[in-house]
Amino acid sequence: MKLANRYILKSILSSTILILVVLIMLLGLFDVISEIKNIGINDYSYSSILSYVGLKIPVYVNLASVLAILMGTMIAFGDMVDSRFTQILHNAGV
Repeated sequence: MKLANRYILKSILSSTILILVVLIMLLGLFDVISEIKNIGINDYSYSSILSYVGLKIPVYVNLASVLAILMGTMIAFGDMVDSRFTQILHNAGV
């Protein structure tokens, strides 16, 4: 049983982390695109935009973590159903 639990946990965590990274990158990209129009106003440069977006990463993690956990869990269990892992566990009596 420990092996199955580790496999399920590894699948969920890897999917969740991947989704979280993608969502953070998308939110950062949208922020960079929205801030580009302000370049040149009061010494606002590309480095200022990158530092602004970099400092907002904790906010992005807070916003995207719930969605990433939900999507990561759904993707992990979908992959397990596709590979018939859940049927194997059921037939093994777990």
